[in-house]
Amino acid sequence: MYPDESGEIRQPPQPQELELDGPGGLKFRVRGYDFLTLVILGIATGLGWLLWDLRANAQREHAEITKTQVVVETSVAEMAYILTLSQAEREKLNLSMPESLRKKARDRNY
Repeated sequence: MYPDESGEIRQPPQPQELELDGPGGLKFRVRGYDFLTLVILGIATGLGWLLWDLRANAQREHAEITKTQVVVETSVAEMAYILTLSQAEREKLNLSMPESLRKKARDRNY
């Protein structure tokens, strides 16, 4: 209750009510400020889920990148070892050239 300009004590204005029909014939009666609270909570929940999902995706991508990095590092280390060997030692290893690399070597124009 509050006084107006003339000094009379008045009741505060009541928020308008909204009646919504839900599934299965359920009816929801929502006051103005309740509806705004629900909207804000819905938006906050959606944003929270979005941030959580982005974090989960980033973690998955990071794990995949880490696995790929390990494979590349291993391949580079193997290649570096092979390059340190002499031509005779490399021939003893009897390494075959991958078909894709062989095709690239054939297709080069010197």
